[in-house]
Amino acid sequence: MKAVHIKEVAKGLWEGTAMAVCDGSFKETFGTAAWIIRTNEGEASIRGCVHCPGAPDDHSSYRSELAGIYAVLTVTNKLCKFFQIKDGRITLGCDGLSALNVSMTEEPSLASDIPNFDLVAAIYNRRRVSTLEWDIKFVKGHQDNCSSSYDIWAWLNEQMDLLAKQHMKYALNAPRHYSVKEEPWQLWVAGRKITGKIQQSIYSLVHDQEANLYWATKKDVAKESLPLLDRAAIGTAM
Repeated sequence: MKAVHIKEVAKGLWEGTAMAVCDGSFKETFGTAAWIIRTNEGEASIRGCVHCPGAPDDHSSYRSELAGIYAVLTVTNKLCKFFQIKDGRITLGCDGLSALNVSMTEEPSLASDIPNFDLVAAIYNRRRVSTLEWDIKFVKGHQDNCSSSYDIWAWLNEQMDLLAKQHMKYALNAPRHYSVKEEPWQLWVAGRKITGKIQQSIYSLVHDQEANLYWATKKDVAKESLPLLDRAAIGTAM
């Protein structure tokens, strides 16, 4: 990463000609993301990779996409602060449409009962202090480079996908981390951080023992099978 590139990217933020692309990867309960911020024209760019925070069962492709968006917000905020950019614009491209809409669309309030509340809330807080205007762009992933819609956005998305996958070998050997800077608060239960669906998780923790005691009184229910019940799936079916 060259200093001249950093200055050029900062200039692009100020002039409103900057673009960013991020993509995530998920494998074996680990997540990574790669990101790039560059000018629309020219070779100036900065890029990087991140490990997605969370316990093994917290990770998903969706969470990895959020980690990439979070990284872009973090880096642009640092650049704006260092170069004293008070007004600017950038377009963020991502092939995770749901992650892009949930985290980058203005909402009057953020419910704590959404998946990956910690990362989404941290992104919201990063956006609140950002001095940039943000445009978002859905980039279709894994496009054939012979497709008529294959452009710079598609190419950068492909590069970030490859970079995130390459970074996975480091993530698989790295210690887990759980805290996300700018998340509003944390809820830990029995040594485990609850990252999303806060209300549902609390309800289950409060009532699980009572429910198990009730079903244990039923003659046709084996006690050893109770921990194997997928209550979320049963609730959806009902």
